[in-house]
Amino acid sequence: MAETLTLLIGPLRVDSNVSAALARGRSLVQSGADILTVIAPDMVEAGPRAVKQDLFDVISGLAAEGIRVGVETSDAGTALTAASHGATVVLDPSGGRVDAFMPGVVAGADLTFIANVLPAAGMGSSGQSLEDEMNARINELLAEGVPAKNLVIDLGVGLATEPDRNWFPLRNLDAVVALGYPVMVAASRRALLNSLLPDSSSPSDRDSAVLGVSVVAVGAGVWAVRADDINRIRDSVRPVPIGHVDHSLSSVETERRPASQL
Repeated sequence: MAETLTLLIGPLRVDSNVSAALARGRSLVQSGADILTVIAPDMVEAGPRAVKQDLFDVISGLAAEGIRVGVETSDAGTALTAASHGATVVLDPSGGRVDAFMPGVVAGADLTFIANVLPAAGMGSSGQSLEDEMNARINELLAEGVPAKNLVIDLGVGLATEPDRNWFPLRNLDAVVALGYPVMVAASRRALLNSLLPDSSSPSDRDSAVLGVSVVAVGAGVWAVRADDINRIRDSVRPVPIGHVDHSLSSVETERRPASQL
């Protein structure tokens, strides 16, 4: 198989200025982002009533320009409305644990589902290995209706409060990639960086940490890296070739999936 490159995902935060958000989205794409995931600052926590129409206007505007766009939410209603405006990806930090209707929305709208499958409890609390614990959550999602062809593993790094829960999956990336599903690593989540850097760290220290995590992830063969500053990491991760990950979910070497939309 020809060598391919890891995708870059740029998170796009939306406020009340749709034009400014669209401009930031275009800038991220020009910097090298392959997919944009749109998020309102209070969306995941507050649920659908806090989501302004501006969010969906940004999604529809970007999609109309041919940009691959998704939404970051744990709310199935938000995901469904985003899909109707052109989103093809949903990144759910809860991994489908918050809203039982999310698997049905993912299946019905044929969305790529980037799901946090990090164990909800402390790693190893069940007596299983990390791979077994993550596989158990993957199997739960499949049983709940998420199509295997649409599933992408989010390691959940940066979402845990305990530092080791953020770093343990990264130290075991080869085993996670070997599960056979596309893997996304969010390299710039604040909790992840806070667990690595002292309080006195400078912006340049944080940039270096994001770059380091990104390079390690790409070297392990992940499908995508999510980072706030795409321009800063692009030139360092793009030259790193990987042989078994492509821009499409269907290219991952596994018998679990036929072709997918991404």
